[in-house]
This record gives sequence, structure tokens and C-alpha cells, in this order.
Amino acid sequence: MPLKKKAISYDPGRVTPEKIEQVIEETGYQVMGREEAKEELADEEERKIVGVRKRMLWTWGFTVPIIAWMIPEMIMGTAWPPRLIFDLGMIILATPVMFWLGWPALGSAATSISHKSANMDVLITTVSYVTGFATLSLPIAMLGLLHPVIAEAAMAFSSVSVVTNANRLRKVDIRPS
Repeated sequence: MPLKKKAISYDPGRVTPEKIEQVIEETGYQVMGREEAKEELADEEERKIVGVRKRMLWTWGFTVPIIAWMIPEMIMGTAWPPRLIFDLGMIILATPVMFWLGWPALGSAATSISHKSANMDVLITTVSYVTGFATLSLPIAMLGLLHPVIAEAAMAFSSVSVVTNANRLRKVDIRPS
């Protein structure tokens, strides 16, 4: 995948800026001046911020009903409506957050895993998926559609996965450069 932007440094005693521009343009790329690049970078940053803000608002739009729906269960200890409907409703509300609004985090996690490194997106994505699968497997096992041992294994895998990824993340140098 070609780079969209690249900054270069050079030795003025060996090559002129005009020669660099000529070579870059001959390869099919556009040369931008320093001020032009700063303006474009500022515009791009602003677009990213607006996009993140919109994604955050949509995420809250799906998450607030989940929180409101969970409060009676936490306070009274009972799920309303019945447990299976409750769990399916949670999954239906959480799916757009994970797959549509969380797509950038999924992409970042996939890239990080492919480079055999870890970042916070790997931890968050893994925890979300394995915990979600484990949570989904319990009501299915209660209905008799899944062997309880498989649901227990999903819960155990969830815990092991979280600890493993936390250890991978611990090895990453997160100090500011």
C-alpha cells in the first residue's frame, strides 16, 4: 500500500530541492510545500476529530439504553424481560457499537496483531469478543442447546485471553518519546 504522505530530509550539499521535486513528480506523486502540508494536515486532523466525535455520539446512543436496561438487574437482581430476551437485546444493541462504530479499533487491533505487537485496541477488542461470546453461551446452555461444559470453557477462555493480552501489553513501551 503506497504512502499518502512522506516527509524527507536531505543533504543540501549533494542534491537540490528542485532535483528532489523533479524525481518525486516523475514517479507520479505530488510535491507539497511546507505551509501547504501544514494546512492539509490541520484540515485532516479536524476531519478526524469531527468523525471521532460523531462516532462517540452514536456509540452513546446505543450504550445509554444498555446501561439503563442493566440497572434494574444490578439493583433488584433480576433481568427484565426474561433472561434470554434480555441477553439477545443486549447483543442487538451492542453489535452496531462493536462492528460499525468500533471498526477503527478492530482494524488497529488486527494490524497490531499482524505485526506481533500489542496495543490497547488488541486488549479491548479481545476482551469484548471473548466476554461477549462467553456471555452469549450461558443462556444458550441454559436452554439445552449447548453443552454446559462448552459454556464453561468459553468463560475460562475469556479469562485466559484477557490475562494473556494484558501480559502482551505490559511488554510494550508506552512512555512518551
